[in-house]
Amino acid sequence: MNHRLDSRRIATAGLAALATLLIVACGGSDDESSGSTTMSIAAAGATLDGPGGSQLVVPAGALNQATSVTVAQGGGGAPTLPPGATDIGAMFAMTPHGTVFARPVELRIPIDTAAAAGPGLLVVLRTEPDRDGWDVMPVQKVENGQATFEEVELSGKEVS
Repeated sequence: MNHRLDSRRIATAGLAALATLLIVACGGSDDESSGSTTMSIAAAGATLDGPGGSQLVVPAGALNQATSVTVAQGGGGAPTLPPGATDIGAMFAMTPHGTVFARPVELRIPIDTAAAAGPGLLVVLRTEPDRDGWDVMPVQKVENGQATFEEVELSGKEVS
């Protein structure tokens, strides 16, 4: 789920990094899964087209061996979002958790562009399994209804 923090003008995108991320894990009402996509990605890189219009773009050289990566839509088990966050999209989880990339990968999460245009700063919220809080990450761009950010490790994410 995606949220906007009015008091801090922050919007977050949920994503679980190869541990549970493109999410995306966001807490609250996104408990049910809405599908998942798995792909083996080699050192040559690839783009994984995930559920709900999400994408994980892995550049060449980001992985040194073939790795099975899954992007799942849903935020069951994610911590509660910070107070004042506004939901602007779905939450995603990427696994296996803890996968570290040699080069940044690009995560694209679909958002409600009308909600994202409101007051506030659009950001990605990142979390890990069994964690109570969120890290705030910048969104590099919003294009074609997707918030895009870079990551070097898979974990839980939420856009607000």
